[in-house]
Amino acid sequence: MKVGVMLTTAVAVTLMTALSDGPVSAIEVQDQVTFRGGVDLVTATVSVRDKKGRVIRDLKQSDFEIIDSGAVKVIKTFESGESPISLAVLVDISGSMSVGGNIGRARSAVSVAMAALRNGSDEAALFSFDTRLDRVTPFTSDLASLDAALDRVQSPYGQTSLYDAIAELTNQEFYDVVFDATGNPAAMERGFRFVAHAGTYVLISVVSADITFNDPEFHKRETTLLASRNATAEDFETVVAAMREGRVPAGLNTHRMALVDVPEKFRTLLDPSAGVVKAIVEC
Repeated sequence: MKVGVMLTTAVAVTLMTALSDGPVSAIEVQDQVTFRGGVDLVTATVSVRDKKGRVIRDLKQSDFEIIDSGAVKVIKTFESGESPISLAVLVDISGSMSVGGNIGRARSAVSVAMAALRNGSDEAALFSFDTRLDRVTPFTSDLASLDAALDRVQSPYGQTSLYDAIAELTNQEFYDVVFDATGNPAAMERGFRFVAHAGTYVLISVVSADITFNDPEFHKRETTLLASRNATAEDFETVVAAMREGRVPAGLNTHRMALVDVPEKFRTLLDPSAGVVKAIVEC
């Protein structure tokens, strides 16, 4: 078997340099030195696969032939080996991953794939996705840092299931006014999706982070965005008085659980039928 590689591009560089500290005369111009350079060695990197797409290994120099503009060229040096690998890993953090230990198995599978890479040579990047793609770590050859980044992948929030449930509950219309008081940048960004056409999104949370949203979708819905600043003492007194008089629901803390029960019971909080408004974890 012969593998042909055709080179059709020749490179030539001409450098003209005039060495002078002062004005250049006609004689000096005629005495300019012209340097001409060319490419004597061209590197060609190739990989060979069979009809089924499998890489063919153990090829020798005699298995290759270089043809440049119809002429066969001599192969000066020949090296074969493994090329560096660039691996992009996408971890699903949608609601379905919270069932039956799926997220744990996914993390284990990623760890196995990372273990097969060569540190300092191969590179990898880590992404997570639910309703959108988020980059956890950019491409890096420091594979140890990827193991640490894998621990930072957020646990499934069930955003896809939550969105579908709200869409069904509101007949695809969503809510005229949405308040966010989570203090979580990711949750604050997701809140835009629950605002109805011409609705209002009120951000009560204050976080030291950038909050982004899809601008075409924001304009399409004609959304109004409001920021609610810290309230005064009088505001708190007014709210407390209204709660005591029964004008504002006081039972906002609808669920409680012990810290040790969180792994088992947390998924039940994602069920819309549970009627969760605010859940408190008691430590």
